[in-house]
Amino acid sequence: MGEAGDVILLDEWLFENDGRFSENVNLYPAKVPEDLMGCSIKLGTEGINPYVMMTENCTQNDGNDAYTLTGLSVEIVTFVFEKMNLTAVFLPPSLSTEFDSYVQKLTELDEGLSDLLNGFFFWSLSLCRHKLMPQTLIYI
Repeated sequence: MGEAGDVILLDEWLFENDGRFSENVNLYPAKVPEDLMGCSIKLGTEGINPYVMMTENCTQNDGNDAYTLTGLSVEIVTFVFEKMNLTAVFLPPSLSTEFDSYVQKLTELDEGLSDLLNGFFFWSLSLCRHKLMPQTLIYI
């Protein structure tokens, strides 16, 4: 077994007045900083109007394509990104609800080509029932 080195007392429980901590130290501090300093998140999007709409597609000076998107799903993520100081890097969007397109976006996520998927996923409930791809809650 290992040995304990120096121990730091953060707080202690006092039994007076129905019990309380002596220093009232937060024993569970936040682990995600409030400001993520503009960190880039690659965002894959799929969906149809009004959830995902492409407003601009241009080529940057470095030769990479840049996409500007809007829509209900995109605006929610954009709001969260602004509050956390994240930078959204939109990958080529899929503006359809075709099954093959959905599988392509899931593959991009699985292979690490995108960090996050957003949009209207018509096929997601069907695939999740078969446990092919887990997901978080759908907010519609």
